[in-house]
Amino acid sequence: MNVARKAARESLKSGDRVPESGIYDVIHRNCPSQVVQALFLRGEVLPECRFCAHKVKFQLNQAMPHISEDFDFRR
Repeated sequence: MNVARKAARESLKSGDRVPESGIYDVIHRNCPSQVVQALFLRGEVLPECRFCAHKVKFQLNQAMPHISEDFDFRR
């Protein structure tokens, strides 16, 4: 299965590594945070929310490779 498709179906949690660069939905539980989307790069560790800590979940909304991941722009 394509990594992007698999990541789009799975909810990730704080501490997980980002499987695919892109825009992620940030899903809070009973939390005052207004952050609902964020951009993460492949390999980054997903953070905890400063309000709901490890209860925050992340789900890939749109895969979007960083320019450094594009073969045409590598040195």
